[in-house]
Amino acid sequence: MKTAEEKTASAAYIAKHGRIRPSHAVRNDAALDAAMITVIGESGWDELSVNKVARAAGLTNGAVHARFADKGALGVHVWERHLRAPLIEALDTAITTGLAADASSPALTAQTLASFAAAMDAFIRPAAEVRAALEIVMGSQFDAVQRAAIFDPLAAWLRDRCQPPGGTPDPVRAAQATAIATWALGLIVFSNRPWADAMDPAPAIARLHDSLAHPAKAQPLPETKADYLRASPFDTGDPRVDMILISALESIGTVGYQRTRVALTTQAAGVSESFAFTRFPTKLDLFIAVIEAGYEQAYDDIRAFRDSVAAGQGTGAAEAVTWREYLSPDVAGRRIVGIEGDRLSWYNPRMRSITFAADTAVLDGILAGFPEAARPEMTGHVHLEFASGHGLPLIGALLPDSWQLPFDVVTVPHTASEPFPG
Repeated sequence: MKTAEEKTASAAYIAKHGRIRPSHAVRNDAALDAAMITVIGESGWDELSVNKVARAAGLTNGAVHARFADKGALGVHVWERHLRAPLIEALDTAITTGLAADASSPALTAQTLASFAAAMDAFIRPAAEVRAALEIVMGSQFDAVQRAAIFDPLAAWLRDRCQPPGGTPDPVRAAQATAIATWALGLIVFSNRPWADAMDPAPAIARLHDSLAHPAKAQPLPETKADYLRASPFDTGDPRVDMILISALESIGTVGYQRTRVALTTQAAGVSESFAFTRFPTKLDLFIAVIEAGYEQAYDDIRAFRDSVAAGQGTGAAEAVTWREYLSPDVAGRRIVGIEGDRLSWYNPRMRSITFAADTAVLDGILAGFPEAARPEMTGHVHLEFASGHGLPLIGALLPDSWQLPFDVVTVPHTASEPFPG
């Protein structure tokens, strides 16, 4: 059965040409669409090209050029035809079922938990279309045309879904809905981690459901700042190298990895290109150095910051402050660097070797402290913690005002149900 978009396209073709589209052309259209999803899912938005799509579809470059003027047209087409609806429908279902969480009776708990768990499974084990959709959203924010066609409309939809316009503002509902979206998007990002197939996420999802069913009362939160998000993570012992890395961090945090130019980066750092290239022969080498300097350290920084706030305010408030700090407008560049690092970790084995190793080391360290616990279940809990941390940068980009929401209504009950034994 044809989709609404396919019916519209078919009607437009008939109106223009006075006949239906030839069957071989329809087959080629389908092959191209499938190839676009495959290329984006396997190689990422940055690597999408007419040549790659043509090869994947078994067609000539000319066949692709006859339909699409450039890469941008390819992206907009596949987003509107195949990717937007699966992502939005999955998010809508997750938010709907999460907000309906009800623990007032065993029957309602079981019913609403089953619905929420099924909805979240679409992110724990995302379909190719959902995975490709998030990739194209993440990659589209740096191009004005792509952003207007893909990123901004999704951001507008998510804003209205989490914080409906009109009526009386409901910050508790908005915080809950935004938290659900945070977990969902972060789960897509982490869905390819090496432990994902062996973990049991059910207890962790039940814990999320319970925190949504029992929201806490919002309380004033301390204004404590996460200084580590604003300080330079680089201390190589050579100020010139530090300046190159700082310049790269700022460039990637502004225009993304693909549009960053090493020559401009070195110029901004006040060093010669030859000096930079002897240390970072490629742009990838430079970005890997940026990520390597801060990725693993970030886990220690987060833990130390959270513990310092929790000492006076409690664990739930500390988690809410941590969320607020990650969403703060003045760390937008750091969030973008995180998003770009996550994107490359999906497709680049060198980047993956850094991030996956750090993630696995943290997971193993946590699990080693609880040798008697069921490893699949405990892995599921840690996986959800990872997901929230990697979903926050995406939410900060899509919903820049979300830092003002009272996330303690979710984090207080969530941290109160400590999953680790002992």
